[in-house]
Amino acid sequence: MSKIAWHTMEVDEVLKELKTDRNKGLTTKEAKKRFQWFGPNEFPCFYYLKASMPVISWPMIKVWISWVPS
Repeated sequence: MSKIAWHTMEVDEVLKELKTDRNKGLTTKEAKKRFQWFGPNEFPCFYYLKASMPVISWPMIKVWISWVPS
């Protein structure tokens, strides 16, 4: 699934690919299954940021957020 160009797809195509419903979303059973498989719905960078917060200063965070790759 990671090689899909989601931004180029129509909404209905995305919903079909993700096996979900536009109005109802996921069933509770499916949401629990995906949580167990994928983990919490959060960006990995925030997970590492929270884990290392005691050693990271706010100026370091500002630089990290404002950095743009060349």
